[in-house]
Amino acid sequence: MNEKKSTKLWMIAIAVIAGTVLVGAALQDSTVVTPVKPKPEKLCPITFHLFPSTSLQGRFARDIEDTNAQLAQDLVKWRTAKAILPGYEADRKTLAGTLADAYAGTYLNHPVLWDENGIAHTGWELILEYLGTVLRKATYIHPQSVNVYLEYLPPDMQTGAYLVGKRSVNLGAYQPGDVDFLAMIRTVIAYAPYDDPLEIGNQLAIPHRKVCEPIY
Repeated sequence: MNEKKSTKLWMIAIAVIAGTVLVGAALQDSTVVTPVKPKPEKLCPITFHLFPSTSLQGRFARDIEDTNAQLAQDLVKWRTAKAILPGYEADRKTLAGTLADAYAGTYLNHPVLWDENGIAHTGWELILEYLGTVLRKATYIHPQSVNVYLEYLPPDMQTGAYLVGKRSVNLGAYQPGDVDFLAMIRTVIAYAPYDDPLEIGNQLAIPHRKVCEPIY
């Protein structure tokens, strides 16, 4: 009788130990597969857009469309202009002066062109010089798309120290307190048979008046 009792006690003890091991293993497994709560900043990228049909967007869009319509025509003209060729520096200087007048009051008033390597060519004279290396080889060249980057100015940045001193913005006859946004405009120029596009835009930020009027 004692041996039977002893055997039963051992079997119960072994069952208890085995159950404890299985429960521990189950708890350990559940710890491994428990999903980690993701960090909010890692969920997905965030994109900001200007609400469509605002006065701010409408005025800039009209100005850019008019300017790029002229730019598209000029790109075709320059393909056959001797001013873009090496050795015609005087003609290039004259054409650059003409373009400075033609594009005054637009976002290309003080232009800069980034080539396919990201190198900046500032001013019409240097832009024409660079275009002389690609225009005559291109079978197609045309403004393709436009990116407008707007920087909102809180009241403590609507000052001469920031706008004129730090950002070198041309305010014309207006006061720093008249400005609420700065704009950087980048037009992508596609041309064949090349793959990497060019970009042309304004060298300095364009201030925007609170009455919805860009200051060029």
